[in-house]
Amino acid sequence: REREEDLQNPRFTPGPWKIGDTNGLGNTRIQPVNSPHTVAVIVGFETMGLPSPHDVDPTEAKANARLIAAAPELLKACQAAKKYLEPDLYEPGRTVFWNLVSAIKQATQA
Repeated sequence: REREEDLQNPRFTPGPWKIGDTNGLGNTRIQPVNSPHTVAVIVGFETMGLPSPHDVDPTEAKANARLIAAAPELLKACQAAKKYLEPDLYEPGRTVFWNLVSAIKQATQA
C-alpha cells in the first residue's frame, strides 16, 4: 500500500506552473510561476509565424503545454477527491476512487 507521506510530499517542483517563453526553435518552457527554473520543454510551437520544425501540430503542442502546466493543480484536485470519496466504496464512487488512486500513484511515485 502506498505511503501517505509519499502522496503528501511528492518529489517534483512545487506548483503552480505556467507556460513560459518560446525560443527561436519553436520550443516552449513549462516553469514555476515564481521561478525561471524549467520543469519541462514542449516542442512544436510555431516560430515567428512559421510552422514548427519538429513535425508536431502547434495546436496539439499548445494543448500538451496547458495540460503539463496544470499538473500540480490536477494532482491536488485528485488528492482532495480521493479523500472525499474514500468512505464511499460503493459504485460509482468505488471506480472513481480507484481511478484516482491509480492517477495519484503515477504522479507521485518514481
